[in-house]
Amino acid sequence: MAKQNNLWRLDLLECHYLPDQHPPRYSRTKLLLKSKKKPANLLPNNRTQALEEIDSLRSDIFNKKLHSSIVKYKRTLKKLIKTNQNNKKLDKDELNFIKNLNIDQITNIKIIKLIQSVFKIIPKKTILEPNTKLKCIPDWIYQGLVDKTNQYNQSFFYNGLTQLEKNYYSKLMNNKELVSIIKIIENSLKIVLGPVENKEVKKDIEDVSTEESESEEEENEDNENSEDEESEDEKVDDDKAEEEDDYSQYDALVAGSEDEESEVEMDQNINYNEGKKELNLPELATGYFSGGSDSEDDHENDKVVKNLLKPQKKNRRGQRARQKIWEAKFKNNANHIKKEKEEQYKERQQRQKEYEERVAKRAAKAKELEITGSNNIPLKERGSSKEAEQDHKLHPSWEAKKKQEEAQKNIKFSGKKIKF
Repeated sequence: MAKQNNLWRLDLLECHYLPDQHPPRYSRTKLLLKSKKKPANLLPNNRTQALEEIDSLRSDIFNKKLHSSIVKYKRTLKKLIKTNQNNKKLDKDELNFIKNLNIDQITNIKIIKLIQSVFKIIPKKTILEPNTKLKCIPDWIYQGLVDKTNQYNQSFFYNGLTQLEKNYYSKLMNNKELVSIIKIIENSLKIVLGPVENKEVKKDIEDVSTEESESEEEENEDNENSEDEESEDEKVDDDKAEEEDDYSQYDALVAGSEDEESEVEMDQNINYNEGKKELNLPELATGYFSGGSDSEDDHENDKVVKNLLKPQKKNRRGQRARQKIWEAKFKNNANHIKKEKEEQYKERQQRQKEYEERVAKRAAKAKELEITGSNNIPLKERGSSKEAEQDHKLHPSWEAKKKQEEAQKNIKFSGKKIKF
């Protein structure tokens, strides 16, 4: 016996009883609702029963998708941590941080934040207005968003890390595998709210499928852990099987609706076998003459064609603009900055070498001019020449001349002054 497709059943009830709020997810839902041969047991007896069944189906679908999402994310995170532990490029602090991570806690934190984003949950509003809570979402998810001391609250976990641990955690969360699985889980949860139009996203909405079992990846674990993981894989596979589109039992109903739409009454006053009359067009007396020369038809001489075929210049950034981008991205590790530092270092070394050579050259030259031997003994001070002159006696003629000059200096003036 085929399993009931809860997602299609939910789509049918929402489109029939809540058409303004929920557009159809599948095209067959439209055809079945338009059909006049709908079975009586396909829809509930009244609107109240239909709304109760809608809430029940939403909760069932959401819980299955929540379980499969947690299993898939936890498996991907385990695999990533295992590969990082064998990475020799990581330092010891980062390896110890990754090794001591609580996988269950991180998985629940990420899934809760993802559900908040998809279903647009406002924590403050849920506290002030409890009636706004969605019935399909469990209470422990709301507690993780509202309670700041809850272990599944992202702020509580993140504030307990040091700055270095925050960098390690961000690096781990930005891994391509985790980002891709988050995108798949997000698309899988969106189908609970309504249709997904993107074709690429439709591949992910069936459910989160499992690639490998945990027992194959971790052979060294205990038997109890491996049995639990296998049971989780079976649950995920069962969820996927329930989500498959099994519409075969409704094919007759859909076909009947198409036949009803295709029936068209024929108008008896119109002769459908009569062909259309052909119009008599006058024949052209002469051929077409463009009035131009053959050279004008040549595409090579056409200015418009030349402009179209002209290779477009690439608007490439200048060297300084590219360097600014590299500086913002790599900072001091940019290649041009490293080259500048190396050139400056080489210039300093060259200047230092030239300075040392000049100092050595001056020292050698000074050493050559240095006085050696007996010439290095200092000379005595010479006596004054006046003392030698006083001691030395003058010649008699010089003494007579000197006395004559002194006598002439002492002669008084005895003449008269004459005025003219």
